[in-house]
Amino acid sequence: MVRAAMSNRARSFAVATLIALCCILMAPLAALAQQTPFDGLPPATPQEEQTNTTSRQAVTNNDGLETWQGGLIVLGGLSLLVGIGLAIARDARERAPADEEHAEQHDADAHKHSKQSKERQRQKQKSARAARRRNR
Repeated sequence: MVRAAMSNRARSFAVATLIALCCILMAPLAALAQQTPFDGLPPATPQEEQTNTTSRQAVTNNDGLETWQGGLIVLGGLSLLVGIGLAIARDARERAPADEEHAEQHDADAHKHSKQSKERQRQKQKSARAARRRNR
């Protein structure tokens, strides 16, 4: 429970000291990392150059894709986008109400249900008032 006994000032000083110590210890490691293991080796001996007896072939200019290959990539990308759009539209149609008549009927049923529930609530309140009057 030494931490509880330390004040905030002492704790911040300890953290700063720890960070400074880590920086000081890391500096020699960084200097050692700059040395290469090949500094002590003697220079390499020159090798004889090999003569190339093969004839040079004409260098072809390779600029990348042909135009038809670029066109295929563009068509593939467009078909991918169209497919994603169709999938989204189909999913939206499946989740949407079937037609307007069904939606209107659903609204009418909800209104009718609301009327019935209000009427039941009024009946409960009326019977509760009558019970309170009887119990006076």
